[in-house]
Amino acid sequence: LKGDLNSDLVIKGQVELCLNGHTLSGSGKGSVITVSEGAQLSLHDCGKGGCVTGGKATEGGGIYVAKGAALSLESGAICGNEANRGGGIFAAEGASVTVSGGELRDNSAKSGGGIYLRCEASIQGGSISGNSAEYNGAGLYAEMAEGGSIALDRCSIESNICQGHGGGIYLKNCQATAADCRVSDNKGIAAHASGGGVYIDEYAGFTVTGSTLISGNSAANQG
Repeated sequence: LKGDLNSDLVIKGQVELCLNGHTLSGSGKGSVITVSEGAQLSLHDCGKGGCVTGGKATEGGGIYVAKGAALSLESGAICGNEANRGGGIFAAEGASVTVSGGELRDNSAKSGGGIYLRCEASIQGGSISGNSAEYNGAGLYAEMAEGGSIALDRCSIESNICQGHGGGIYLKNCQATAADCRVSDNKGIAAHASGGGVYIDEYAGFTVTGSTLISGNSAANQG
């Protein structure tokens, strides 16, 4: 970007987008960025303070990643977006998501405040913080139709708050591995809420390796 931009973008083909420290503000009538089927988006910030914000959608307030599409988030922030599912990012079944840096912060959703995954993903850095969810998975929500895996490495998932289960992470029908990550100060605040840091639902698993730290999380019911 050469300056702040007020627009929703639809990505087709292979695109590299550098925020250059600027703000990409959506119309509030859908996802700020839609990565169409078969498209690839590499998103980063060559400056400081670049942000994708202002989206309001059913799925993926900040970024919607369609089936067969790919997103690589290297730096920059996805912040201040809202959706029913995936306030910051929603990735459909059959999509591909790689996060190697950047921030998912201050987004809100009914489920998956920061990111909602229906596909396998690799989150190898970056932070997911300050997000909220009306139901489950304020930081990260993952639910896959036929199982799948999520690799978490050197990332932080902190200070996210939901009414339901999994303030930091909510997993269903998938497997996640956390290596050298920090999951801290997340909360589930409704009376029935469990798993302030991590909630492992049916057919799911969570493996911790390396120096992963899970601390300071709380839930009103248990965990």
